[in-house]
Amino acid sequence: MTEAIKKNSINIGIILGVIWILCHVIMYSIDLKYFINFWLGLGLIFFGVIIAIVAVVKSKVLKGGFMTFRQAFTAFFITVALAFAIQVAFDSILFNLIDPAAKEIVKEHYIDFNISMGQRAQLPAEKIKEQVEVIKNSNMYGFANLAQQYVFIMLLYTIIGLIVAAAFKKTPTHEQ
Repeated sequence: MTEAIKKNSINIGIILGVIWILCHVIMYSIDLKYFINFWLGLGLIFFGVIIAIVAVVKSKVLKGGFMTFRQAFTAFFITVALAFAIQVAFDSILFNLIDPAAKEIVKEHYIDFNISMGQRAQLPAEKIKEQVEVIKNSNMYGFANLAQQYVFIMLLYTIIGLIVAAAFKKTPTHEQ
């Protein structure tokens, strides 16, 4: 892995992390319900994929148009891993140090959401109550939950990154 690819991925990862922080600040400022909005979360993940692809493309240009599978995957992975780590660290600071009461409001919104979804799915009331109790007893922005969230999202990004790396790899032929 060349230093140029690493530096490029780190720079883009920091930029993506800052953008995600700004999105979370806006969500926090407007309405805490946005933190449990499925479509918004999916949009932020999709945005991360697009920016990571930009990092791969830029790295490929830095390598003269040729890039191994490993180099492409590493460029993608470094970008999203760093960006998401920045965003998770920010969320931890926001909800545990700056405004711990906000995480309780997000938890209440999450409980309401789960009750609504359980009722739509026609789950038995007892099953919905069990889910609500699990949520009430959890610390959504505690270290363990944030670490678990990080691992889950990184697994998703790893799968996407493998696909992206396969699509963008290009090794020189003997003629090139």
